[in-house]
Amino acid sequence: MNALLESALAMAAAGWPVVPLHTPIAGGCDCSKPDCSSPGKHPRTKNGLSDATTDTDQICRWWRMWPQANIGAVVPEGYVV
Repeated sequence: MNALLESALAMAAAGWPVVPLHTPIAGGCDCSKPDCSSPGKHPRTKNGLSDATTDTDQICRWWRMWPQANIGAVVPEGYVV
C-alpha cells in the first residue's frame, strides 16, 4: 500500500470523507489542461467533492487507478487546515 492511500484511509477512518485530486507535475497539472489554474488541487472524479466518501473499498479503487493522486478531504466543522 502506498503512503497516499494509507493517508486517505486514515482520514476516512477518522470520519473525514476523501476524494482523489489531480497531481501537480513539473510546470503544471496532470489534468493535461495547459491553462490549469489549480494544479494538483482539483478533484479527479466526475462530481468533485460530492463524490467524497469514507468508504474504504471506493477509496482503494480510486488509489489503484490513480496511485499518485493528491488527497482532498471534506473537513469537519470546527477544524482549520
